[in-house]
Amino acid sequence: MKKRLGSVIITMCCLTSCVSLQNVSFDELKPATITFSENVKTVAVVNNMPSTPEAYSNLLTLGYLEGDGKISAEALATALADANYFNQVIICDSALQEGNESHILTSGEIQDLADILGADLIFSLERIAIHTEKRDLYVQGSYEKWPVVYAKITPVLNVYSPLYSKPMHVLTVTDSLMWDMKAVILSDKELMEETARFVAYKLMPRLVPYWNTANRMYYSGAYTQLRNAGVAVEEHNWKEAAELWESFYRKTKSKKMKYKMAFNLALASEMAGNLEKAQQWLDKAKTYIDLDEEEGMIWEQYKNQLNEKEEDYRLLNKQMLRFKNSL
Repeated sequence: MKKRLGSVIITMCCLTSCVSLQNVSFDELKPATITFSENVKTVAVVNNMPSTPEAYSNLLTLGYLEGDGKISAEALATALADANYFNQVIICDSALQEGNESHILTSGEIQDLADILGADLIFSLERIAIHTEKRDLYVQGSYEKWPVVYAKITPVLNVYSPLYSKPMHVLTVTDSLMWDMKAVILSDKELMEETARFVAYKLMPRLVPYWNTANRMYYSGAYTQLRNAGVAVEEHNWKEAAELWESFYRKTKSKKMKYKMAFNLALASEMAGNLEKAQQWLDKAKTYIDLDEEEGMIWEQYKNQLNEKEEDYRLLNKQMLRFKNSL
């Protein structure tokens, strides 16, 4: 009798060890940092940056530089138009200012621009500060130096409305780019073009909803149902995966396996767009584990991801009202 019990325990341990965590990635729409009124239909991108001399096409300047207002305004306007969020995007890439100093637009200038361009809002590029330097990177496991050009980039964008005398929002972000000097010969002109595209990329998530890659985890295993569920996940057939996981959840007597199947079912519910059901399954999964154990850490991580997604949904619904009302 003791020998039989021992063999059962060994078998259960082997089966449990066959369950492993898998990663799955998917694209999801995230809300913009700023929520604009659904009545904002037409926006204008204007170049309020200091004027700069023509960029060198055969020379790279190290140190402080101002970005090119014309190509930066064009890059941002193109990105906004491609997003298809506003009805119309107007561009005024001609410099509004003369000289190497910029200033905040006055209420009169804002009103004039809004009237001339027919814009509900004005996105004004105020400046793009660039600081370049040469650096030597060291390849891991080697003493060889790798020369790069490092650029620290800080754009400033003001959002104006003809209804207000001051900027509604002031957006700024600092990030960096690097170029491999062994692979490219960089000039000021190429630097300005790359910087313009990079600034548009960095500002877009603050202005319009954007797509982002999300990562999740689920439990798979050697059991036939779990293998089949894993195949269904690879084929993006979340309905079939959920049916297999729920069937296994109801059959198993193991608390650990019930936790893992409930966890998986929370993910399947999220993929089906039912966040309320996802939270219910995740709360049920919690009853089978100790939060101080490894499973508890994984549970906490997913709980935070679901909570963040619920908040994103609330904000995203507001930002997408413009499309619901136009149907």
